[in-house]
Amino acid sequence: PAPGRLRPPDDLGPQGYRLLVSAEGIAIAGGGDAGLFYGVQTLIQLVAQQGRQLPGMTIVDRPALPVRGFMLDVSRGKVPTLRTLMRLAQTLAHFKYNQLQLYIEHTFRFPRHPEISAGADPITPEEIMRLDALCRAHHIELVPNLQSLGHHRRLLSLPRYAHLAETSWRWSFATANEETFALFDELYGDFLAPFSSRWLNIGADEPWDLGRGQSAALTAEIGVGRVYLRHVKRLHALAAKHGRNI
Repeated sequence: PAPGRLRPPDDLGPQGYRLLVSAEGIAIAGGGDAGLFYGVQTLIQLVAQQGRQLPGMTIVDRPALPVRGFMLDVSRGKVPTLRTLMRLAQTLAHFKYNQLQLYIEHTFRFPRHPEISAGADPITPEEIMRLDALCRAHHIELVPNLQSLGHHRRLLSLPRYAHLAETSWRWSFATANEETFALFDELYGDFLAPFSSRWLNIGADEPWDLGRGQSAALTAEIGVGRVYLRHVKRLHALAAKHGRNI
């Protein structure tokens, strides 16, 4: 077909596209806005490789995986600037990633709990809103990611929160302490507000001291596996309260 009459790829889904290069010109048809965007990214890559003279070709393409994500740890070492994060999102979009997560322990400025990020040069809610808007414009979902059990030595070492530590390791939250979930209710309220995504990654990996301190009695009664499951279910309910799936 002539480039101007290229048929949309109705069988390739919203992320699929057809790209035609012929003597008459270049045409791209997408199954949706994302597909059209990805077709343009492929054309940019072709021009970068071939220059101004392209060989004739037809490309029919769709992703094998509907979600293609990248998670960046922003809780160790230097916290990236908003400019760096925006440049990363644009680069990921060019290579057809469509999800970005920033792994966060303490490096977000919680409006109701500013001491958690004090001195860490944290990412602010306003910066998340700007990054979220740029991601959406580039067909990327910015998914909030907040550790919600272990990996909290910095937070649990602060005097205000020390009583919420499972053990003297100050690594995991005391899941048998109701104040733990009252705190996460407030943290989720602060943290999730600037994100448009309806998802939340709760982390909850590597709780080495779970069941060894404040939750020891509960663990002896129902087992450490069920203690962990109970914690995740409580977080699931909190996330739902704030309009999120975990």
